[in-house]
Amino acid sequence: MFANKILNNNFISSTDQAGHEIVIMGKGLGWKMKTGDPVDESKIEKIFRMDTVTSSEKMKKLFLEVDMSSVEISSKIVQFALETLDTELNKNVILTLTDHIDFAVERFTKGIPLKNDFKLWIKKMFPKEYEVGLFALTVIEEHLAIHMPEDEAAHISMHLINAQLDGNMSHTDEITSLLSTCFHIIEIKTGKRISESSLAYERFMRHLLALAQRIIARKENSAKNVSLNEAIRIQFPNEHDISLTIQNYIKKTFQFDIADDEVTFLTIHINRLLTDV
Repeated sequence: MFANKILNNNFISSTDQAGHEIVIMGKGLGWKMKTGDPVDESKIEKIFRMDTVTSSEKMKKLFLEVDMSSVEISSKIVQFALETLDTELNKNVILTLTDHIDFAVERFTKGIPLKNDFKLWIKKMFPKEYEVGLFALTVIEEHLAIHMPEDEAAHISMHLINAQLDGNMSHTDEITSLLSTCFHIIEIKTGKRISESSLAYERFMRHLLALAQRIIARKENSAKNVSLNEAIRIQFPNEHDISLTIQNYIKKTFQFDIADDEVTFLTIHINRLLTDV
C-alpha cells in the first residue's frame, strides 16, 4: 500500500486492492511520510473503510479534529459491539461514536454532567447494547484514567441502537429528544410525575421508539379506523388533547404528520400511563 495523503502523524489515506479509499491509523505512521511513499505495515493499528466518498471525506475530516485516543476507544467499542450484538451496524457508527466520545470526554473533564434520563429504560429494553456501553466505560478508563458515570453507558447504547437503524449522525439526538419531550409534555399537561417502573411506561417507550423509527424513515401507517378514533377521543378527552399537542410538536420539529390512528394509539398509551402513576 502507498500513501495517498498524509492526514497527520497518526493517520494517512491509501487505497486497498479493490481500489477503494481507506484510512489507516497507527502511532507515528505518517511521521516524515510523503505522498506516494510505501506504508510501513508494522505500524498499522487499524484500517477504516467507508461505503461512500462522502462518508470517507467526513471520516478524514473528523479524524483530524479529534484526539487519536477517541478513535482508538471507538474502534474497540465497535469491535466488541459487533461480537456481542451479532448484527450488522451502519459503518457510520465509527464516526458518530468517535465524535460523541471526544465531546463527552471534554465535557467530563470540564465538570459538565453527562446525565441520561433514559438510563434505566435503555438498560431494561436493550440489555446487550447496555452491556456494550458498560464495556465502553472500562475502555475509556483504561485509555484515559477517568471514570465516567453509568449515564454515559446509556448514551453510547443509544448510538448502537441507532446504528442498527440507519446510522445518521443526527438521529440519536433526535430519538432522545422525541422521547424526552413527549414525557415532558405529558407531565406539564397533567402536573403528574410519570413512574418509570410501570409496565405501561415500558410499553409506551416501546411505542415511542417505533414511532421515532418511522419518523426517521418517513413512513406512516395509512390505515384509518374512524369509528375507533372518535370513540377514544370521546372516552379520553384529556389524554386526546395531550396526544394532539404531541402531534403538533412532531409536525413542527420533524416536519412529519402523524395520522389520526397514531393519535389514538398515543391517547390509549397515555391513559394507561396516567392510570399507573
